Amino acid sequence: MYADLHIHSLHSDGKLTPAEIVKHAKDVGLKAISLTDHDTVKGVADIINHGRKKDIFVIPGVELSTEYKNEEIHILGYFINHRDRRLNARLQQLRNLKNKRTEKMAENLMRIYGIDISKEVSWVKKATHTLGRPHLARILMEKGVASSMADAFGKYLGEHCPAYVQRQRMTPKEGAKLIKQAGGLPVLAHPGLIKGDFDVLEIMEQGLEGIEVFHTNHTEEIQQRLEKLCLDNKWVITGGSDCHGDMLDGKLLMGSSGIDEKYFRALLQYIDFFAT
Repeated sequence: MYADLHIHSLHSDGKLTPAEIVKHAKDVGLKAISLTDHDTVKGVADIINHGRKKDIFVIPGVELSTEYKNEEIHILGYFINHRDRRLNARLQQLRNLKNKRTEKMAENLMRIYGIDISKEVSWVKKATHTLGRPHLARILMEKGVASSMADAFGKYLGEHCPAYVQRQRMTPKEGAKLIKQAGGLPVLAHPGLIKGDFDVLEIMEQGLEGIEVFHTNHTEEIQQRLEKLCLDNKWVITGGSDCHGDMLDGKLLMGSSGIDEKYFRALLQYIDFFAT
């Protein structure tokens, strides 16, 4: 694999520091990576510096959660100006809303089930500045309440669960606009994981420029279909492992999915054209 363009750090809901991400990327032979933390770019400057030291090409990135026709749609932003004031102000607003929602869910876990995770939530918030359901799931696993992430979401944190709190999200069009205003390229993340019946073409019309074709949880059939769709419509093709630092069969997911050098060079050419 040449490039893994979907990686999360401890600045959102991942486990690894930017330095650890770069080290592992080097160890598995990656030439390029992108840090795409949820609603934050706090780790971007750090990972770029570490990437230079290890000769790893780092694309500044972010992942936004949006909603379209009652479905959660994630949008990846690549080549963003991570110092853009408007971008950072909006991301801070999103993190504040996300933190309040997650804290409310923690309160619900105590009120409904008698599960007290207030101390752990406070510690995570101080360490990462952002909270999300994956943090709560890991805490529940550490306390022995849940056996896995899937178990935690299935019993306590999923949309059907009593403790769940609805999240306020922007639309894909708003997300794409925010990314473009920061000089970035908006890409539809892992469409194979989107629930419900939806039209990819309809979502792409909201201002998106590419699709994450290759993803750890995409089947070969889904990847082939999305690849053809991108080639037919001249959309950018990206891919990544969506690594959060969790282990699978004793190995990190990083480098398990992504794009080859051909598609990476095409991405760079598209950006050059996009910028002119």
